[in-house]
Amino acid sequence: MKSSTSRVCERKIRLTRLGAHFLFVACFAMFGGALRGFNLLLVIAGILVGAVLMQWRWSRAASIRLSITRKLPSELFAGEPFRVEYTVGNHDRWLTFSMLRLEDRAVAVGKGQTNATVTEHSDQRLTLLHSHLSIGKLRRMETQTHSYPFSPLGRGEWAFGPMAVTTTFPLDLMVCHVGNRERETILVYPRLVPLRRGWQHVLARQRGGSHSATHRGGRGEGVFFGLREWRNGDKLRWIHWRTTARMNEPVVCQYDRPRRYDLCLLLDAYWESEAEDDSNVETAISVVATMIMQLTSENSNRVVLAASGKTFVSALSNGAIKNQKHLLQILAKIQPSDSPRLIDAMEDAAKRGKIRNIVVVSPRAQEAAFESIGPASREQLHRWISHGMLRWINVSDQETRIVEAERHV
Repeated sequence: MKSSTSRVCERKIRLTRLGAHFLFVACFAMFGGALRGFNLLLVIAGILVGAVLMQWRWSRAASIRLSITRKLPSELFAGEPFRVEYTVGNHDRWLTFSMLRLEDRAVAVGKGQTNATVTEHSDQRLTLLHSHLSIGKLRRMETQTHSYPFSPLGRGEWAFGPMAVTTTFPLDLMVCHVGNRERETILVYPRLVPLRRGWQHVLARQRGGSHSATHRGGRGEGVFFGLREWRNGDKLRWIHWRTTARMNEPVVCQYDRPRRYDLCLLLDAYWESEAEDDSNVETAISVVATMIMQLTSENSNRVVLAASGKTFVSALSNGAIKNQKHLLQILAKIQPSDSPRLIDAMEDAAKRGKIRNIVVVSPRAQEAAFESIGPASREQLHRWISHGMLRWINVSDQETRIVEAERHV
């Protein structure tokens, strides 16, 4: 989890409509009593002005003594619900503040947030969360933590803010506004989808060829390679107890074993036009993200990701958590295009090391993709296919797709 900055950037006090009416009546009674000599009107004017002054003193104390912070998860997948935590503190030693209202919103920045219910549209951003939380009472020197449920429906970058806590207690004559206008962003990874049983068979070579995507690992742990943090699925006998005692957290031994998979995952982020439905390309991105999560969970696998959309990028993962996160970040930011540069992405992936097997995940058929590229590139792809080095997965094909009937989890 990561917390937003605790520095409050905005403190405001303003009159409400009722407070403006109070001042108007007070001024009318004051001038009327002075002109006509009615002491009763002057007394009423004094009471009204006193009420406004009391509300101002209370609101001023609240604006100085209240604080608000937000806590967001460090990583998140689309479709997974989580709770945004807010911490509101009262640092006054004498006053208790009541009837507090906490407001915040989240906007999806850029592309990748489709299939969402839009409640507001401004500055080419989609406002998909506008939370309101009520806090009945915040006693002196008390800190309360409240949460709000949120489930991002799409991948990409989400911006939270501005957030604020307001109160009109006790007379509703003034509004005390304590807020933070700084935006905090979080990167949402693509949605994970359920893959059919035995989907790994598409990673092996199709036929012939001198290399294979799979290698048989040994029965033992292999040669000691180093130390790393604990992960789910690690065996107890791998724990390095001396380092664990020194670091005060589980540390396990890492062994260098023969690779089981050594391949390149090529994402064809093809989207014909922005007017068309992009569910197929989003499914392709989700399939690649799911494959990466399952393949990179074992240190023996070597996976090179090549993604081609409006831009092309490649990266290597050999089981390290930071490399896995880097691949997911690439998929979260990739923008679909009507003319992906597949060959350029493959050549960029080849710089990461020798490519023995290529698995292309695409929202279109292989023939349609080959028609959109030049003759030289088409000949190179056919040569890889003839050597059994390239497999094509069309997620829009109901007969060959590897996703379960329900596309999203």
